[in-house]
Amino acid sequence: MKVSLEINSDDTISQVKQKVEKLIQVKTENQELFLGNKQLKDNLRVSDYKIGSDENIRLVRKAEGGIQIFIKDTVPTSTKSSTAIIVNPSNTVYELKKKYNERTAFPIEHQRLIFKGKQLEDEKKLSDYKIKHESCVHLVARLPGGL
Repeated sequence: MKVSLEINSDDTISQVKQKVEKLIQVKTENQELFLGNKQLKDNLRVSDYKIGSDENIRLVRKAEGGIQIFIKDTVPTSTKSSTAIIVNPSNTVYELKKKYNERTAFPIEHQRLIFKGKQLEDEKKLSDYKIKHESCVHLVARLPGGL
């Protein structure tokens, strides 16, 4: 589907998303906008990307109700290398572990999740770690009896 939208060069990408939401009823948090292969950042302006009136901005809809992230299993005996899970950025790390357990039967108490070199704390939200759509979280097994 192709739609036309009137935007100003001083509009932020966030404002463009609001206009898109009004036009086609896709919530701003479920939108990713791209110019070519470059994802547009909410806080930047149309002028920052030098978007002309003849250019097309592509809309990619995120999964309704959440974002898709990948858990990369680093356990050597595992048969699967990564698992896709739909979550909300407001979910806690513990809720993510529960969802992973439901999909794989890997015990929650043995899960240690790492994102960008940081171990994730159960009570924190995924958004606290800036985990976004298609982020990759690494799973390291926490073995019983260890430190």
